[in-house]
Amino acid sequence: MANKEPHVYTALVKHLNKERNRIIVDYRKFKRSSLNRKYMPHAAFDATRAVFRAKIAEMDNLLKLARLSIHASKVTGVTHFFDFDTKALYAPEAGEQLIYLLTKK
Repeated sequence: MANKEPHVYTALVKHLNKERNRIIVDYRKFKRSSLNRKYMPHAAFDATRAVFRAKIAEMDNLLKLARLSIHASKVTGVTHFFDFDTKALYAPEAGEQLIYLLTKK
């Protein structure tokens, strides 16, 4: 990646940020709505909040992994991709299959 072209995940990160912000706006609207607080059973309200939080956490994880690929590409000068199934970072141009295995969630 010696040339100054943006990484292929740059557009993905931008889109994921927009989607994450939209989910957060929806979550805040749901949480602050007096109708939801007043007439929804507490268990259903908590379950819905948990679903929103899980979506936000999943989006955060995808963003973290895409940014890791971009960072590795900048540091090494070779375009890196992230395999979301195996949680591995790889550089097909360099002939490396899997160079990092992430054990953290």
